Amino acid sequence: MLRSLVLILLLLNLAFFSWTQGWLTTVVGVHPSQQHEPQRLNLQRHADQLEVIPPEVMPSASAASAALAQAIASAAAAASSASEGDDAALLPADLPSAPSIPAAVASVAQANPATPASATAAPTVCLAAGPFGSVEMGIVTSNLQGIVPRESWRTEDITLNGLWFVYMGPYPDRELFNRKQAELKAIGGISFREVRTPSSLANGFVLGRFEQPQEAQSALNKLKERGVRSARVVIIRPRMQAQNVIVPQATAGMQTSLNGVRLPQGKRFAACP
Repeated sequence: MLRSLVLILLLLNLAFFSWTQGWLTTVVGVHPSQQHEPQRLNLQRHADQLEVIPPEVMPSASAASAALAQAIASAAAAASSASEGDDAALLPADLPSAPSIPAAVASVAQANPATPASATAAPTVCLAAGPFGSVEMGIVTSNLQGIVPRESWRTEDITLNGLWFVYMGPYPDRELFNRKQAELKAIGGISFREVRTPSSLANGFVLGRFEQPQEAQSALNKLKERGVRSARVVIIRPRMQAQNVIVPQATAGMQTSLNGVRLPQGKRFAACP
């Protein structure tokens, strides 16, 4: 049994060796070195010009580096000698001189103009509302929560001058109101307007606005000399510190949101002065 197995293995080895040598090509029909992708031959270009150089003929890496260094040194020496004379004389007649760096930059900028940031960024506007006293400012802060981010708006401290009215009223009904209005028109030369806010002065008339109480009193005395008997000086607010609310960069969405915010005294956001 063992002798038969050895004989079979020997015969197989002999058959494989014969096939690798091409002796059995006519028998099995397959050559061991046959090209299985003949289409690659069609992709070759000038294969007959390919020359295999033996390794001993190829220059070493150190020799190639030395040759490259020598070439660079020669080019530098030529450029140095040319700079002492007429640089343009060394350039071929049909080769234009290289442009200077500023000129090249200007040419690139002209060919590819940069788009300003303002042209790509979403447009924003500055909005402001106020002034508000300390109590009113608390209401404003509460109403702005959830409407616009806190970091998007700021406050500006201002000093408000006092405000005094020369005032007539309020009148309990429109009939008396209309009668007083007719009396003022009959006197002539007096500027006045109806008061609607604050509500405590509604249905009355303002005959003058003043920042100092002395000025208001002086105006009242002149009106009394002309026959206005029921007018008086009322204080609207004393001199006080207040704050304006400013949104320096309100986007379109923020502008829409701010238009719906309820502010004290019916004030609204408007363009910054």
